[in-house]
Amino acid sequence: MIIQPRKWLAKTKKEQMEILYGLAELTRQKNILLVEIQRVA
Repeated sequence: MIIQPRKWLAKTKKEQMEILYGLAELTRQKNILLVEIQRVA
C-alpha cells in the first residue's frame, strides 16, 4: 500500500489523519479532473 511509508513519517495520530485527509482530497480532485476530461473528449 502507498499509505504505509507515509504512516511512519507521521509522529502523532493527528498528523496521520491530516496525511490521510490530504490523500483523500488529492484523489477526489483527480477523479473530478478525469470526469472533466471525459466530458470534453
